Amino acid sequence: MRSKKFLKSVRNEKGITLVVTLLMIAVLVVLGTIGIMGANMDIKISRNYVDSQKALYDAEAGVGQVLAALRSTSFAYPNAAGTYTEITLNRPTGFKFDYDRIKIDDLVKSHTANPMV
Repeated sequence: MRSKKFLKSVRNEKGITLVVTLLMIAVLVVLGTIGIMGANMDIKISRNYVDSQKALYDAEAGVGQVLAALRSTSFAYPNAAGTYTEITLNRPTGFKFDYDRIKIDDLVKSHTANPMV
């Protein structure tokens, strides 16, 4: 008698659909969370790349400004009031600068060889 009741309760599968559905929802929630975390990480990586590129371009623009100042005898310098002050550059006599052949490696080597320059 007891074995018949046990077999009857084992064969009763009315609640298994709910259990399987809840397990599937849990798996989908975990996969969705992993996907969102991966997308957020990609956004952070791309934002860091954009920031580093902006910094590089700003640095290159600064080098260009310095080279432009070396090429001219005067340039306008912005002040705190929002206007520009004209600055005149007086180069030493015999000053020669080859602008077309500037390389960062050459500047580093010359500074390493003679750090007082």
